[in-house]
Amino acid sequence: MTNSSVGQKSQLREHHHTLRRSLQEKEWSEISSKIISRLTSTEEFEAAGFVHTYVSIAKNREVNTFDFIQTCFEAGKQVIVPRMAQNGKLTHHKITSTKLLSKNNWGVWEPSAENQVDLPDHLLVVVPMVSADFNRNRLGYGKGYYDRFLTGINASKIGLCFNFNLSWKPLPTEPFDIKMDKVISDQFII
Repeated sequence: MTNSSVGQKSQLREHHHTLRRSLQEKEWSEISSKIISRLTSTEEFEAAGFVHTYVSIAKNREVNTFDFIQTCFEAGKQVIVPRMAQNGKLTHHKITSTKLLSKNNWGVWEPSAENQVDLPDHLLVVVPMVSADFNRNRLGYGKGYYDRFLTGINASKIGLCFNFNLSWKPLPTEPFDIKMDKVISDQFII
């Protein structure tokens, strides 16, 4: 990765974080609901027996996934959420309630170390992002957890993004960056 690419991504992250943090609680909740409604009406959601999803961090104004997780339970889907491991990778854990989650040292909601699972077939992965472009490239948080996780798995990869975080210009990418199958915003399904 070139230094200019790292700097460019870092500047874009800060810009998009600032935009997200400006959302008031009510607006954040309403826009998140629109995005989740679009997600639950996709054929990928309908077909998935298993849903792997991030758990949103309200203070970072990520697209809210708590109600989505409840919708998954109500639809009879098995829910898997990630846990950050020391080696820079994610482990994957089945949950049956959001009450089983607690915040780690970084403020990320995670399951306990129990109920770790191997990833099944027919998996839908809901991916967090800071920004995306119209080529379905994702700008993540810069630590590479999801790029490492998504490499080589057979799953539908859908990223959730607020419309104001979509980039009309192509985002800078590196060979290890994983493209989404779909990006869903409050106005577009790309």
